Amino acid sequence: MNDNHIIAIAAVISAVFAFAALFNTIVIQRKTAAENKKNNTISAYNRLQDKVLDYMAKYPKEQVEILVDDRDYEPEIKEAYDACRTLIARCEHFAVGVNAGVYDIDLVDDLGGKHLIYLYQKVLPIIDEARGHDEEAYKEFEKMVTALAKKRGLE
Repeated sequence: MNDNHIIAIAAVISAVFAFAALFNTIVIQRKTAAENKKNNTISAYNRLQDKVLDYMAKYPKEQVEILVDDRDYEPEIKEAYDACRTLIARCEHFAVGVNAGVYDIDLVDDLGGKHLIYLYQKVLPIIDEARGHDEEAYKEFEKMVTALAKKRGLE
């Protein structure tokens, strides 16, 4: 075997090792990205739960309908209506992340998909009223809830 053959064999072996290292790096990067996505989803959902969902759950559906119907007549009702709209807007922002794939929809479903569906239905009178002025209002929230309902066989 001459020196050229030895160099060629060494080059092939080096290339195999380089390819194996590249493959390993890609696998590790994907696992890390998936773990980060899960961790980010859990963190974002926990913040949503603490700052939004717990408050939305306190509004009985009948009260939500009163907020829509009577918001122009009493300042306290208008204030509660605006507060509820703010909570819905925060759900919309979270839904943008879910729908864009930043957050894991399957994990969101496990964390509280049924609860999100329930709360969406509860505040639907406010969403419908908002869509009277802007038909695109809260479409991301609706899209996320539709996907969650589909996962649960509710659609």
